[in-house]
Amino acid sequence: MDTDVKIKLAEDVANQLTGVDRNEFKKWIEYLKVSGDTNKAMRLAELLSRSQMLRERPQRSYALISSLKLDNLMKAPLNERLEVLGYASRILEGMLGRPSGVLRGYRISEEEIRRAREHGRRARFRQ
Repeated sequence: MDTDVKIKLAEDVANQLTGVDRNEFKKWIEYLKVSGDTNKAMRLAELLSRSQMLRERPQRSYALISSLKLDNLMKAPLNERLEVLGYASRILEGMLGRPSGVLRGYRISEEEIRRAREHGRRARFRQ
């Protein structure tokens, strides 16, 4: 999968996660990495969204995570899914403090895209 496609998918995922606590999303990604099963990770997110042990904000975050539509990502290998979700996590970090999570003025420099393509590393997002 091309880096441009991965970034586009990450933006789509991040737009579905407006209002999600990035730390909860990162915990969920770590569980997905360990389990290797996206369906199992989605079931965990749904379970945590109803857990009485969590406060309201983490419950809301897991409810949004469990409602993610990952149809385009399910065809990709696990390592590429994790990479796209990592990009989405970085986008969520950039959305903090923005009114209603809008991605206004969000740009990735050409240099960062070039480096990501050359080295196969994650592109760093900058505003």
